[in-house]
Amino acid sequence: MNLTDQDCARLSSASGQLANILTKAFTQPKLSERQRCIVMLRGFAAFMRALDCPDEWRRKIFELGLALGELDEGVTPEILKPAAPSHHRPSEGWRIWIGRSRAVLALDARVRAGMSQTDAVRELGRKFPFLNGEPFVKKGKLKSSIRNWQRKMGDIKPGDHLDLVAEMHEDARTKLADLTTTEAVAVADELLNKLR
Repeated sequence: MNLTDQDCARLSSASGQLANILTKAFTQPKLSERQRCIVMLRGFAAFMRALDCPDEWRRKIFELGLALGELDEGVTPEILKPAAPSHHRPSEGWRIWIGRSRAVLALDARVRAGMSQTDAVRELGRKFPFLNGEPFVKKGKLKSSIRNWQRKMGDIKPGDHLDLVAEMHEDARTKLADLTTTEAVAVADELLNKLR
């Protein structure tokens, strides 16, 4: 697709406006996390309007912002109501899975450095004892759990509620693969340290 000078000018102007809105959202200390997300969604809807995106696309983004706002009023809009789990046990949230993803990355880095999987799990449990307990695992189940986490990271499909976690996992795995084994272990450990 070839952009005209007018298209480029409009994109530049819309990008600048979006950057201003995002800057305000992140620099206002009194905004709650939800309010920050509402401002970001409204900014993105305005960005889409400036680019002449279809009304339906903009409306969906704007309505999501409105739905988040309704939560502050005690109203749970349909789009934000949890679905009944399709299996016996509901999945844990994305924050827990980011921690699990990072544990898998740290394990893989150690195995790549020549450590056995058993020794790598033992070292992770010793160095990061929080992994061997709630909310990550039931106490003492790290070895079997981390194998399940490895499988889960490979089984996540687009549209799954954890697909962004899986995408981040793959990006981090690719970056770690480009490092020396010593650097990879250090970087993976630093990611885990950020969870403390």
